[in-house]
Amino acid sequence: MAWSKNGTPVTLGSAADDMDITDLGGKIFNQILIHKITSGTSQVEMTLNNDATSVYARRFSLEGGADSTGTSLSNLRMDQSGALDSFINCFVCSISSEEKLLIFWNISPNTAGSGNAPERMELVAKWVDTTNTLDRVDCNNSAGGSYDTDSNISMLGTD
Repeated sequence: MAWSKNGTPVTLGSAADDMDITDLGGKIFNQILIHKITSGTSQVEMTLNNDATSVYARRFSLEGGADSTGTSLSNLRMDQSGALDSFINCFVCSISSEEKLLIFWNISPNTAGSGNAPERMELVAKWVDTTNTLDRVDCNNSAGGSYDTDSNISMLGTD
């Protein structure tokens, strides 16, 4: 099982509200890497295959606290601190005839300095599409600011 680049990575040349990879190769196993640099406040809300209907469910924990859930969602919100930069790592199992399973980890720096621990979020989710492979990932900003210059998204995939 060899991992390789899947789709064309996107690095923003100026502030924007959207980072998408639209040319994925329908791989079964995928890793999504996102570095969000925020300008003002920004939230990462992901949709798969441009599907913004109520087909997502998630379970997440902030700072290791109690689980929270969301069902019949139109996207997967992947960060909670809109004013902070964040690094998101996500694995996706995308078998065309099954619901797609995802697991995310998000880390944000919190307040500067070694006396302040980083913030974290763990999230598991599913996309209930059982007929398609993963061919597109959209990350849309839902907050008042934007993703700043040099924010990026890239993917690896394998069969």
